Amino acid sequence: MLQLNELIENLGGDLVSESKKDLIRGFSTDSRTICKNECFIALRGPRFDGHSYILKAYERGASAFVIDYTFLTSTINSDDDSFINYVDKVKHLPNVIVVEDTIKSLGYLASYVRGNFTGSCVGITGSCGKTTTKELCKLVLSAKYSVMCNQGNFNNHIGLPLTLLKLDSSYEVLVCEMGASARGDIKYLSDLLRPEVGIITNVHPVHLEGFKTIDNVYKTKLELAEYLDKINGTLIINGDDENLVREVRNYNLNIITFGKRKYCDFVLSSTEYIDGMLHCEVNGKYKFILNTIGYFNVFNALSAIALADFYKIDFPQIKDTFSSFVDLERRFKIKKGDSLIIDDTYNANPFSFSQSLDIFRKIQARRKKIVVCGDMLELGSESEEFHRKLGKDIVSSGANVVVALGNEIKTTIDVIKSINSDIHCVYFENTASAINFLKEELGKGDAVLLKASRGIKLDEVAQAL
Repeated sequence: MLQLNELIENLGGDLVSESKKDLIRGFSTDSRTICKNECFIALRGPRFDGHSYILKAYERGASAFVIDYTFLTSTINSDDDSFINYVDKVKHLPNVIVVEDTIKSLGYLASYVRGNFTGSCVGITGSCGKTTTKELCKLVLSAKYSVMCNQGNFNNHIGLPLTLLKLDSSYEVLVCEMGASARGDIKYLSDLLRPEVGIITNVHPVHLEGFKTIDNVYKTKLELAEYLDKINGTLIINGDDENLVREVRNYNLNIITFGKRKYCDFVLSSTEYIDGMLHCEVNGKYKFILNTIGYFNVFNALSAIALADFYKIDFPQIKDTFSSFVDLERRFKIKKGDSLIIDDTYNANPFSFSQSLDIFRKIQARRKKIVVCGDMLELGSESEEFHRKLGKDIVSSGANVVVALGNEIKTTIDVIKSINSDIHCVYFENTASAINFLKEELGKGDAVLLKASRGIKLDEVAQAL
């Protein structure tokens, strides 16, 4: 909770309406879910403008409002009477605070709240597996501590500050994932979070439209190392990545490694599939079971084990934790019925698609194996080559039918047809057409993998099936 004067001071803004000295009991950017005596922060985005929902937030009980100067002065050249009336009503609400940029002010406020938090913070970044790793880390740390983490994928310049604003003294550890699509993103988030320990899950060619090169992907993930270097912090990394291991040696850090290589601190000794679960062994002695067939999740679990060790949690305390973990929605989530449906529609990049197809390759279907695929977005100039390779991977997965949506995926279909003309390939312009086809095509004993970048909306197909 904050006093109004604290709020104004840390937002870097000015009060432009009547002041009512209410305690601010929370913060929200969503007028649909805001609660009584919370502060509504009107953010601008590519598809929305929070300033359009200020009165709705007031009706739901918001007691303070953060707006920007652009909105405050927007009626000067307007001849829209209804809009002028709307802005006038907003100006006369209690506790209206005006700032230059509401997103930047959100960060200022989050930084202030973080500065008052006496617990420990963990920052997680990487190209794949951030959310799963975060959830596993929360599970293992909860054996000893009161843990909070960011919800869903609240991992950017808006989501992470909103998470920080929910911090209070009841928590001992905060675990946050940090996403990036361009240089400087992880630096900004690290400066806000101020973690004592960080995890880099892996580094792969993702968001190349923004990053341009894989080298820039490495440099961006290493912005976490740059922050930890300032405080002589600890960084947990995938020790199988020689480039990453070499780069982190340039920083003043306590390095902990996990992976398959023998020199790692936490070595994956063996894995075995038994009854749809992964039985794992670490360092030749620590055994645990993961309730998944997703082999890639083993490495997310290894990083969580390394983090537990850092926090002085003995392995026997967390051993049974892993068997209770279930795959997150739309992340290689298996739905068993007449057909086996694997919903991996959360997102896609060349590495994650390859990993999913590697597992799909090992699945024995009683009838057909169907791959429903779509574009891997934001790959920049290398997109065509990555989609060509995807075609080869799909062929080697044993697929009998391929259903495709998107523009870049047409390259994939051409490659599949050139390698194996027996694979039945169909292309659709929209998800509705794909759903209709699959409802006719899908039969008892089939196995289906659905994967694409979020923009393709394959989750709609998975839901329909």
